[in-house]
Amino acid sequence: MKRLLPFFLLLLFIDIQSKINVSYYQINIRNYFLDNSLYNLPQADILYRTEIDTTLRADFWLTLREFKPYNFLFSASSIKPKNGFSYGISYGDIYSSYPLSLKLQGFRGSFFNRHLGLGMFMGREPDPIYSEGMKFTNNRGIYGAFVPFNISYNDTTSFFFANRFDHHVYSPYISQRAFGIKHHSILFNLIYNDFTITKHNNLLYYNSEINYYSYSYRSQFRTSFFSVGINHQHLPIYSTGFSYVMSKRGQDIFTFEPSLRITNELGLSGVYALYKISPEDSTSYERISARIGTSIGFLPRISFTWDYFRYVYDRSITRSVNYNISVSKRLNGFYFDWYYYISQQNAFENNNVYLNLSYTFPNRAIIGTYSKYNFTDSLISYAYTNYIKWSIASIWSYEYGIDFGERVGRTFIGNHFDFIFSRDNFNFVNNIEIYYETGFKFSISSNLTIRGGLDNFNTGMVSGRIFYDKNNNDVFDGNDTPVSNIIVLLNDSIKAKTDKKGGYKFMFLKPDKYKLTISKSKIPAYYEIKDFIFVDVKNFSNNIIDMPLIKLGSITGYVFYDLNKNGIKDKDEEGVRGIVVRIKDSDRYTYTDAYGFYSISNLPTGTYIVEVPSLPQGYDFVFPNLIMYIVVDKVKNDFTVDFGITKKLKPVKKKVF
Repeated sequence: MKRLLPFFLLLLFIDIQSKINVSYYQINIRNYFLDNSLYNLPQADILYRTEIDTTLRADFWLTLREFKPYNFLFSASSIKPKNGFSYGISYGDIYSSYPLSLKLQGFRGSFFNRHLGLGMFMGREPDPIYSEGMKFTNNRGIYGAFVPFNISYNDTTSFFFANRFDHHVYSPYISQRAFGIKHHSILFNLIYNDFTITKHNNLLYYNSEINYYSYSYRSQFRTSFFSVGINHQHLPIYSTGFSYVMSKRGQDIFTFEPSLRITNELGLSGVYALYKISPEDSTSYERISARIGTSIGFLPRISFTWDYFRYVYDRSITRSVNYNISVSKRLNGFYFDWYYYISQQNAFENNNVYLNLSYTFPNRAIIGTYSKYNFTDSLISYAYTNYIKWSIASIWSYEYGIDFGERVGRTFIGNHFDFIFSRDNFNFVNNIEIYYETGFKFSISSNLTIRGGLDNFNTGMVSGRIFYDKNNNDVFDGNDTPVSNIIVLLNDSIKAKTDKKGGYKFMFLKPDKYKLTISKSKIPAYYEIKDFIFVDVKNFSNNIIDMPLIKLGSITGYVFYDLNKNGIKDKDEEGVRGIVVRIKDSDRYTYTDAYGFYSISNLPTGTYIVEVPSLPQGYDFVFPNLIMYIVVDKVKNDFTVDFGITKKLKPVKKKVF
């Protein structure tokens, strides 16, 4: 049966091709090379997507890493449910159901009819397990099922079950089982509630069991000018989180997050967080923070943040205090951005200063400089970059910069050259850095994207749908609400109005580049949509542009060598380049740059955990068991999360009698 499944999906794919309404492909090739380093990761992503009569969408996705197959996925799902019935099926590198969102090589299927659904998944973990210097790939598999139901469109409840088989080499368990319930509801469009309760049953090799409960709760009250949120998560001692790693420390995380928008230009927010670690209560700590931001008239944008950390066992002992102030302003082509950050911990004080100045000429050329200073007591490090950037006919874009400074007591000097070529369905981005630091070094990163349409014969068409994307998946599905009577414009002159299903259509268009915009008069202010989209219309082409109304967020930070193990990036602590940073249980990831900086953007509303899946050999996290939850919502959507790493200590061998 397992061997016949890919053949069955291939026949389904061939049948889909015979009924194609619109389809396209996209190929992305990227590579990063660092001199005298193992960070050389060529990768290619191939996507083919087709839609059939606007009711079914099928995707084929393949990733090649180092020219070898790394990920594969075939999926088909309904995008226009009929009579409240929707379904989905996927095979390859899948994700199981939330909250046990595991990456598996296997099968996942689900359907939902009005208020009740059923889904199941099965597969093996694709990534190998390393234990005591040996590599194991014989994970014996995971399977599970979930039953979602709702009473109204403002609530969803799911019962779920999962079973995992383990191997004695890398896990103390024979198997793990999880039973639970997850609930989400919205009351009066003001109160948002989420909670999950899971019972874990773990069978050990010496004929004993470990049973425990884990739970999480999140509630938030939101209005236009005020919001308050309460979060609580509980993981007991010896919990695994349905992974093969057992934690010998339990944790309870409690947060209280109020915010107040006094006017459109002035806002206040705060956070109280308690990190209760057991049984080592001496590591438990509290965090108290406050932030104020303002942007009034011609005055610059100003924000101030204060963070205070103290231990729970003795609240008179301060763990650290952080201050941050930033000022930015754009005026008549000039741009100014400055921030100052200070962190005080014990007898150490860390200071960071960043300054960016630039000017944009009428011909779109830009000249600027930015600098960064780090100093802790008598230790100072700094970096300067002077750059010039220009573009030609919106096709070519260049940037050349000179970089110099001092880090970890060593002086460096170098330059970088970036260029971007973008036209029609072709985009190429390249970055080259050459610098001298105890010897010449260089790095090269490239990204090539090719996309194109394979549509049927449709002469000069632009069509799509406008809808409220409730689950923030950029796809119109059963719970999303179409928006009718919205004016859509081409080149600010050709008009169309969305129908009851949120659809619009422009036909018999001449080959040209068109500006697509929509009227925002009937769209709530807290939903985000692009101001305009440029569409290149050609003969015998159908451009389908769906416009979901969503709120997006971003997470940025550094991965750095934490020399003093305080979890804060000090001036003499350099970043780690080429490290993969990703959102846990998702396919969203990025790489750190030459300074250890990363950025993950375009995040829909939800709760995220940022993680670093692998570190340089011989290194570990300073706080390996600390989990920071990031909650992206319409109140707050920009976050900073840093990862400090340090060299591993040699293990101490213990003999149990």
